[in-house]
Amino acid sequence: MAPGNSETACLTVYNEGQIGFSSTMRVTLADGSQILFDVLDLMITDADGNRLYTGKLKGLQNTELGTLNGGQSESFYFTVGFPAECGNEYQNLNALINFVIEAAESPFLLQVLWEPPLEVSDVNVREGTIMPVRFHLENNGEYDTVRRGLDLIISGVDGNDSPVQYIFSVTEGTLLWKESPQKPYYELPLLDTRIYPLKSDSYYTATVKYGDLVLGTTRFKSGH
Repeated sequence: MAPGNSETACLTVYNEGQIGFSSTMRVTLADGSQILFDVLDLMITDADGNRLYTGKLKGLQNTELGTLNGGQSESFYFTVGFPAECGNEYQNLNALINFVIEAAESPFLLQVLWEPPLEVSDVNVREGTIMPVRFHLENNGEYDTVRRGLDLIISGVDGNDSPVQYIFSVTEGTLLWKESPQKPYYELPLLDTRIYPLKSDSYYTATVKYGDLVLGTTRFKSGH
């Protein structure tokens, strides 16, 4: 690359897990010329053209790349420039550079928003009724549009005061994902208390889990 020229390359970061993460990037000189490493310019942009970094290549230290949800990917564009004022002292020099990405889980990006009747904690549900359970996921203030392998767990006691857990899963098809451009949601169409017995005057907890991560809980009471 001659002085005054630049080259651009694309790097795509994948999150193959279930939990979102935030990431930062730093650069190190693995081998080669220190003076060449010190003089090179760098610009990083995302897929929308937003600039994430502009400056000397050596100055890229713990620069934030943003957050990436589970199952998603994002591309970044790196433009390395060789300043036009560089002279003959840089001829035949080379540098091997490592770009290091460090990721940290961001488990609190997702939040459960319950729909009626469970939007109010401690609501009474009559014994023997068929109750729909519906909720949304919110991701940084916006409705989450990614279908996720969630579990809905309803725990309490049965008619004999023995502990019970009723588990409904997106993976197994017992918890449904309803795709919608405005407000996608998860739904247990019928919590039939004749099939899943609830004891009168007892409290039950509804918990949404994403793997081992608890995203939200609410409580309701089984009435007469």
